[in-house]
Amino acid sequence: MSARVFAKLKSVALGMALFLSLFVSASNVFAQEDSNGQKLKVGDTVEVDFHGIREAKIIEFKFGDSAVCEFEYDGKTKEWRFPSDWVTLIESADDSDASLEMRSWTDSTGSFTVKAKMLSNKNGK
Repeated sequence: MSARVFAKLKSVALGMALFLSLFVSASNVFAQEDSNGQKLKVGDTVEVDFHGIREAKIIEFKFGDSAVCEFEYDGKTKEWRFPSDWVTLIESADDSDASLEMRSWTDSTGSFTVKAKMLSNKNGK
């Protein structure tokens, strides 16, 4: 193979690599916004429309503009790919914390119980 042909192939390969890296970077930037323009990421809880509105978790992003979500349907766990603008953010993965989960609170007599999230704890009380 002549040096001229080799140089041409090398420049074509470098051009393709640059194009693909820019394409993937750009698609990742634009893909991770929901229908309201909020940033999405893996682990976020979202709302999707799959035979009705249901809650789902984002498990990965594919093809630049699609969020792969996991949810319950007909008693089974499903994974489905939705365009990112077809999902709506409910709770960011950054916001979810064990202290913010729903739990039952009972008074000292045991006669009153309420399900709630603890929002803060001031002075240990």
